Amino acid sequence: MLILSVAAPRTGSSRFGQLLQSMQSEFVCEPFHPQASIHCAEGPSGLRFYDKKPYILSDFGREMAADPLIKGLLPSRVLRMQAAPRRSASYLHQISHRLKKKESLRPARLLSVLLEKAGAAIGPAYNLFREPRIARRVCELLDAREDTYTLELFPNHLAPECHDDLCRTYPFILHQRALIDSYISLIKTDSRRWNRVNTTGYSVRICPESFVTYCRSISDYYLRSLQAGSDPGKPCAAATQASPPRRCVINYEDWCDHPNHEQGGRVHQLLEQKGFAHVYQKPEAAGSSDALNRQDQASDWSDKVTNAAEVIDALEQRSLQGLLGARPLDIPALGVPLQP
Repeated sequence: MLILSVAAPRTGSSRFGQLLQSMQSEFVCEPFHPQASIHCAEGPSGLRFYDKKPYILSDFGREMAADPLIKGLLPSRVLRMQAAPRRSASYLHQISHRLKKKESLRPARLLSVLLEKAGAAIGPAYNLFREPRIARRVCELLDAREDTYTLELFPNHLAPECHDDLCRTYPFILHQRALIDSYISLIKTDSRRWNRVNTTGYSVRICPESFVTYCRSISDYYLRSLQAGSDPGKPCAAATQASPPRRCVINYEDWCDHPNHEQGGRVHQLLEQKGFAHVYQKPEAAGSSDALNRQDQASDWSDKVTNAAEVIDALEQRSLQGLLGARPLDIPALGVPLQP
């Protein structure tokens, strides 16, 4: 059985995935990420199509690629993977990783970011599984298995049409977080540089206009996913009397403040309330042994930034102050247009 986990960066999705794994579900971590596994080499456990070495298929990836239908789509792309761009992307990543260790040197830190972005610009063509036909086939293969697989979807990892098609086809859990908190976390952290690092003492200045743009973008992604899951034109592939409901919404704030050892039980309780309990078994242990701790311990968003008063004033002038307490799915109720 296949369940999708629809989420976005800095929404607690890594920890959420760990908790789902503790419920006897194989968690497929960002399988369609443009950079394959590079971005999360130090992240939580979970099935990936690529090894920690850039663009090298993992055992799981090779198993998927062995499918006759997928294999028939691969030859030209496999040749491209052996070409100079692939080696260049790998080389840039290695240099960036070395420079990343020199955090005290600002020039090295900036150069590391530039090189990582340059490698990322080359890399997207080589995640074979982003190909829409391959992505759909992978989901079919996982759905046909006896065990439960939870596959993570993020914004811009797939073509919009392919993303929407998957949301129409399979049940999904939509995991969201307050927009202001996820936005500040994006500004404060780099998914590689700050992984597992406490950023509580690191305050930043945020741009109100950029925050509004972010809200529109992320909300559009969540609302489109939810709408695709509600589309009656294409019934859920797993829709049987014993199957879970088509979709449910879980809020990060409803479980994140519980102690690590209680989070699994709390998430399972939320899933039970949404009708997904028979898919995810109640965790046997009190919690995950490799728990990801919150990187920012500040409880209020205004304690994380240096210009809270400026942000509040700018949003009030545009009657958008409701964004400060909103999650992505709250946007329509606030009357915020999704397009500028």
